[in-house]
Amino acid sequence: MKNKHIYDIWTDFVNNKKYKKYFESNEDKWNNNFKCVKDYIDENDKRPSSKNKNTEIRMLGKWITKQMENYDKKIKIMTDNKIHKIWDNFINRSEYSIYFESNEDKWLRIFDTVKKYIDDNKKKPSCVDKNKEIKKLGS
Repeated sequence: MKNKHIYDIWTDFVNNKKYKKYFESNEDKWNNNFKCVKDYIDENDKRPSSKNKNTEIRMLGKWITKQMENYDKKIKIMTDNKIHKIWDNFINRSEYSIYFESNEDKWLRIFDTVKKYIDDNKKKPSCVDKNKEIKKLGS
C-alpha cells in the first residue's frame, strides 16, 4: 500500500457501496445484528427464535444465544467495553429485560402474576378463559 495509486484503488473499492458490506468490521456487523434484534423485539414483542422457519429470524435467535454466552464469559466481542456496555444496558433495561430473563426469574414473575390474579379475583385463573393472558396463567 506504499504505492499511492494502488492504495487509492483499494480504498475506493472497499468504500464502494456495492462492495462495502464485504469489508465491514466485526463491530459494524455486531451493531447491525444488534439493531435487527432490537427492531424485531420492538415490532413483535418477543425475542427472535433460533428455531424459526425464517432463516433471518433463526440467525438472529442464534446470534442472541451466542451474545449471551460471550457476555457471561466476557469473551470475544464482549471484551470490547463499549459493546459489553451496550449489551448490558439493553438486556437490563426494563422494556427489554423480560426477553432475557432466566427460567427461574420467568417462573417467579408468572407466579407473582398468578398470585395477584387470585388475590384480586378470589379464584384461580382458568385455562379455558377467553382472555389469552388469563388462559396462559391458568395453564
